[in-house]
Amino acid sequence: MEFRYRGYRIFAATKHDVIRTKGSKTVHAEGVIVYVFYSSRGCSYEKMLMLTEMAVGYELQNDSDAEIKKKVIMYIDAHIDELRRLAMNFEIARNHLILKRALSSYDNYECGKELYRLFRESFEMTDADIAEQGFVELVPYFNKETYAVTIAGYMTDIGTEKTETGGYFFKFSEISRKFGLALPGDNMMLERIKNSFDKSVVKYVDTTSGFFLAFNEEYCPHISDRFEEVSDDDEG
Repeated sequence: MEFRYRGYRIFAATKHDVIRTKGSKTVHAEGVIVYVFYSSRGCSYEKMLMLTEMAVGYELQNDSDAEIKKKVIMYIDAHIDELRRLAMNFEIARNHLILKRALSSYDNYECGKELYRLFRESFEMTDADIAEQGFVELVPYFNKETYAVTIAGYMTDIGTEKTETGGYFFKFSEISRKFGLALPGDNMMLERIKNSFDKSVVKYVDTTSGFFLAFNEEYCPHISDRFEEVSDDDEG
């Protein structure tokens, strides 16, 4: 199982043998091993921040995908401060390296296309890496399809983290300024972004006056009742 939650890529390897203690005995239980990775959306670097195990009959009630996903989400929520600290340390080190490389060559390249090629080929930077370092003047040279996925992912991460209702709104000017775009005037890019949202997380997108996103509440950590089951009485 693999999914993204609160800015982290989660991979859970199922059918894993987990060792637990029961009284004075060591027992083997079926479970999963969970890997938590961090990378900025679309960037070329990724780092594993945490690893944990969950066993059926202990941390898990059963081995269904829904149960595993629910407990992994709860684990991420419980460890979010530590994950953010680790991610920040990773970002500081990564950005220092990229910026050092970029600035050392910036003055030698007057042509934007040549500078873009240098970043991509010599430094192995993705378009998202380049934009994140502030070189938005190079956006015209980007691969628009993958950049749209990056932008949609950014809004998904921010929106699910901040919403308390299941929906979130981004102004066109905010997204244009951050990613070097001209929205809503660039209709083609607007459509690319709109079609790049993960439909398992984003249920609905409206771009009438900005980006209004309606989320699957399972991915919204600040909706307190998202895991409450509906009883028969409530349904009736």
